[in-house]
Parts: sequence; structure tokens; C-alpha cells
Amino acid sequence: MEEHIPTEAELRAFVVTRGDQYWRRWCWYIERDTRRAGTLWPPFFFNWIWFLYRRMYRELWAPIAMIVVVVLIQVAAELAVELHRGVPYTTPREIDTLINFGLAAATSWVGSFLYLKKFRAAVIAARGAGGTPEATLEFLRRSGGTSRLAAGLGIVVTLLMLLVVSAAG
Repeated sequence: MEEHIPTEAELRAFVVTRGDQYWRRWCWYIERDTRRAGTLWPPFFFNWIWFLYRRMYRELWAPIAMIVVVVLIQVAAELAVELHRGVPYTTPREIDTLINFGLAAATSWVGSFLYLKKFRAAVIAARGAGGTPEATLEFLRRSGGTSRLAAGLGIVVTLLMLLVVSAAG
């Protein structure tokens, strides 16, 4: 294995929980040193809460930006149809469902890509810090891991947003 390619032990140290599943999912991409990362099911279902759980705070802009852009496009399209027809218009439920599925699929791909990218950057930083292999693994544990508190806060914020939207509508 080449010197710059992350090892399974490094991935397990960084991911902490479910390291075996991430290794099975990413092994092909890591061993071939490709920039791709496939998809992951947790960001598909849990979206930005998964980013918080995986302590990907800087990367959180990606799913939020995707949601904002899609909502703006959808609102603009609805407004254009309303202006053209002269009657109120909302996106049909089937199309709205397809849009949401597309957002979830995009978040799954982007989340996997950004998490693997963060892991690779952490490996470079850990190896660059020098020290023993144990020190490298400890550096990766501190750089990665999970945060139930951040995920819990994300769930609370999501529920509050749902309450506000349902009260306004």
C-alpha cells in the first residue's frame, strides 16, 4: 500500500462508530486513491443532522445551500406560474416528492464525498504532526468521531422549524 493512502486502522480511529461499515463502503475508493466516494444512506435519510452528528460543522454549508437553492428555484417557478396563469399555484405533491428525493440523493453523495475528504485531510495532518502510530490514531480520534449533542440540537432546530412552518401555514 502506498504511503499517502489511508489505512483501515486510521479510518476506524477517525470514524469511531461504525468504522467497519465505512471501511466496507469506502475501501474501494481509498485503495484506488480516487476522489470519488459513492453514497451513504445516513445523509440520505438524516440530511444535515448527519453532518452535525459526524462533526462536519464546516461542511454543513453544503446540504443547507442545496436546500436553499432548490427552495428558491421552486418558489420562483411557482411565482412565475402564478403570474402567467393569474391564479395561485403550488407545486404538485408528486413533483415535490421527486424534488425531495433528488435533494436526499444529492446530500447522500455530497455527504459521502465531503466526509471522505475530511478524513483524508485529517490523515495528512495526523501524519504530518509526526510521532508514533498511536499518536497518529489519537489525533484522528480527536479530529473525527461523533457528537450526539450536535445531532440532538439539529433535531430540536428541525422540530422548531416544522412548528413555525405549520403554525404559519
